[in-house]
Amino acid sequence: MNKEQAKTKKDLAKLWKEADEQDDVENLVEDNVATFKVKDQTYREMKPTYEQKQIVRRARNVRYFELCEDPAFKTREELTEFYKKTQKIDINKFENQLKDLQKVHDNLGERALKTKNDADRKSLKEEQLNIKEEISDISIKKRDLFDCCIENELMEFVNLQFIHLILEKQIEGDKWEKVFKTFNDLMKSSNDNLIFKANYSLQMLMFQYEI
Repeated sequence: MNKEQAKTKKDLAKLWKEADEQDDVENLVEDNVATFKVKDQTYREMKPTYEQKQIVRRARNVRYFELCEDPAFKTREELTEFYKKTQKIDINKFENQLKDLQKVHDNLGERALKTKNDADRKSLKEEQLNIKEEISDISIKKRDLFDCCIENELMEFVNLQFIHLILEKQIEGDKWEKVFKTFNDLMKSSNDNLIFKANYSLQMLMFQYEI
């Protein structure tokens, strides 16, 4: 693992830990509104309107054709075949490993919640953290391999577009204002923690919706 991958792994672990420490996001989603905190600031995301969905759809279509014409990007299928032929890397194996590890991770979490023995709970939590480390390692490898994947780039672009449109911060009481006035403002932001949590709550808010 090179220095950049190690830093990514460390940053990702930190963000995951912070996300785990906050209240269950599912419990914070109510009436199509997701709320969460970063430090002492409260944020919310409201399920996008039809108009906002159309804005993102049009932006996605434009971005898709830009990526198709960019020689620096390839489709997932093209990259999978390329790595299989040139480097003997089986992407499907990575994906199956991630699915299996996630099942183990979830099972350990359920067992930790059910046990009444503190020592057993601590042991299960430690096992869960080890599994999360493995998931992180494989995810980083896969992310690096698909860094130039059109589908991944497009998915990230769509999520960021939604965050730009619907993320608000609480000023006082019932007064809220948009965090990012323009998409460019979001792209220039260095607040990785905020964007990570905004994306996390966005998935909980819209996981049944496909644009």
